[in-house]
Amino acid sequence: MIAAVKHQDDAVAETQAANTLIRAADGLHAYNTDYQGVLESLKANYSETDKPEEKSPRPHGAAAAPAGKPAQFLGGSPLHDKAVLVLGAGGVARAVSHALHRDGALVTITNRTPERGLKLAEEIGCRNIDWAARHSVICDILVNCTSVGMHPNMDESPVHPSFLKPGLTVFDAVYTPETTLLIKEARDRGCRVVTGVDLFVRQAALQFQLFTGQAAPVDLMRKLVKRALSPVTIREEAEEEQ
Repeated sequence: MIAAVKHQDDAVAETQAANTLIRAADGLHAYNTDYQGVLESLKANYSETDKPEEKSPRPHGAAAAPAGKPAQFLGGSPLHDKAVLVLGAGGVARAVSHALHRDGALVTITNRTPERGLKLAEEIGCRNIDWAARHSVICDILVNCTSVGMHPNMDESPVHPSFLKPGLTVFDAVYTPETTLLIKEARDRGCRVVTGVDLFVRQAALQFQLFTGQAAPVDLMRKLVKRALSPVTIREEAEEEQ
């Protein structure tokens, strides 16, 4: 499909994956809104105090700043030089890993199917580890791109609670439910959390703008999504179907 499109954005060209197709006068245009949505979700989690004083961009692929020197963030990104552990190797993990690597993060990928994790890591040019070794990784950001914790298996988490330390940023791409067991345990242990609903809304807002040419009503979209996914709404709809 991608080979047949007339235009593709930079994210599609990099990841070779698209989640949005727009029919234009000259043919199909392909976009990957997960790519930008991931970056926006994580960057919104960092306050201005997390950003370094020096913001000179570093060319992609250049060596990191020497020890003891101020880190240089690519385009002022607070994600630059952050150690990120990505769980999973599917479509969302591909967008997440490419986006964070491009933004200067130090990405490590692990997957329950080792071959898929290794293939994605080699594609991106980052580190890959065995799934059984995931708890030994020291990281600033944990991103869950697996289905672990998704409805109906809501009593599962992809990591042991002891892995969750205060100050760690935990991003769970699962949005049904929004408060997964991973998110709940991360909050209880003093971690920063980013939920799958945030990514869902941000990437959908980008799609809205692509389809309509207008800015999306993000606050309204977030309110409606949270309401639709609330346990009360789900229970009421289930009762109506009976």
